[in-house]
Amino acid sequence: MGLVLRILAAIVIIWLILIAVAIHLRRKNERRYKNADDNTNLSYYAAPTDLSRYPTDSPDYSVTHITGPYSNGFHLKPKDKLFKGMVVTFGGSDGTPSYEVAQVLAGAGFEVLALFYYGMPNQRPKLTSIPLEFYKEVETYIEEHIPKGEPVTIYGLSKGAEIGLNLITLYDSIDNAILVAPGAYNFSGLDYENYQETFSTATWKGVDLPYITTSQSGFGNFVKFMYQLATKAPVSFRPSFEAGVEEETDLESKRIKVENSHAKLLLYAGSDDQMWQSADMAETIRAARPEDTEVVIYEDAGHLLYGNRVIEAGPINIAMGGTLEANMQANQDQMAHMLERLAEWHGEI
Repeated sequence: MGLVLRILAAIVIIWLILIAVAIHLRRKNERRYKNADDNTNLSYYAAPTDLSRYPTDSPDYSVTHITGPYSNGFHLKPKDKLFKGMVVTFGGSDGTPSYEVAQVLAGAGFEVLALFYYGMPNQRPKLTSIPLEFYKEVETYIEEHIPKGEPVTIYGLSKGAEIGLNLITLYDSIDNAILVAPGAYNFSGLDYENYQETFSTATWKGVDLPYITTSQSGFGNFVKFMYQLATKAPVSFRPSFEAGVEEETDLESKRIKVENSHAKLLLYAGSDDQMWQSADMAETIRAARPEDTEVVIYEDAGHLLYGNRVIEAGPINIAMGGTLEANMQANQDQMAHMLERLAEWHGEI
C-alpha cells in the first residue's frame, strides 16, 4: 500500500511540475507575442462582421455597402476611375473581405467589390460548405455596373484563394485571378466548434466538392500541437495540410481543375509559409496549366507576405512564417507588381 501511495504521489508531483512549466511558458509566450499582429490597428480584424469598423470616408473613392440573397460586401468606386472593368477581392479565414487591399486598389483608380463569403447574417456562419453559386449574384451586379466586355479580375488570399481558384473554373466571366498563398486542392472547411464532422470548404449545386481532410496528421504532430496550445507557442498548421496531401489516396479528384479555366493567373507565395505549403501548391497549379500562369515566390517570406511571422488570434498564437524583413520586402514588391499587372490587364480609360 505504501508503494502505491508513493507512486501516486510521484505522479501528482510530476503533473504539478508539468503544469507549472506550462503556465510559465504560456505567460512567457503571451508577453513575447502580445500584439504581434501588424493588423491590430485595423479594428475590423477583431470583429469582421461589424460593418461600422470598416472606414468608408475617403477623398479618392466612395464606399457603398451592398447585399443580395447571399452576397455581402462593399462597392468602392473611385471618384476619378482610371482603369476599365472591376476587381473583386476575397479575404482569408479571418473573415474580412481583404478590405485594405480593396482600398489600395480603389485609391489607384480601380473600381472594386470587397466581398465577404461567410460570416455575415445572410451567409454561411462558418467557413465551410460555401455555395459557389453565390458568384452568380456578383456576376449580375458587375454586369449592371460596368460596360459589357470590360475585364473582371478576382483577388483571393489563402482560403479566399481556394474559393477564387474554384470560381474561375465555373464562371467564364472572370478574366483574371490574383491568388496570394494559394491552395491547389479543395480542403476541409474550418469550423472550430464542430469537431465531430468535417465538410468541404465549398459546395457546387448543393454537393460538397471532393476535399482533403486535415484532421489527421500523425501522433507526433498531435502531441506538438497540444504542446503549442498549452504553452501558447506559435501553432503551425502546415504539417496538417502536408500530411493531408501526402496521405490522400485519390489526390487528383481533390485537385481544383484549373485547366478548365481561361482566366489569366498571377500567383504569389512565400517559401516559409507556415499556414500551408502555398509555394508548392502554386507550382502544382502552374504544372496543371502552364499557359497564362505566372508564379512569384518570395524567399524567406511567410503566409501573408507582410508583418511579423506570428499573429495573435485570441487564445492561441498562429505561426505565419517568414522574417519581418522578408515579409515587408515581399509586401512592397508584391503590391507594386500586382498594380502593374492589373494596369496591363484592365487598360486605362
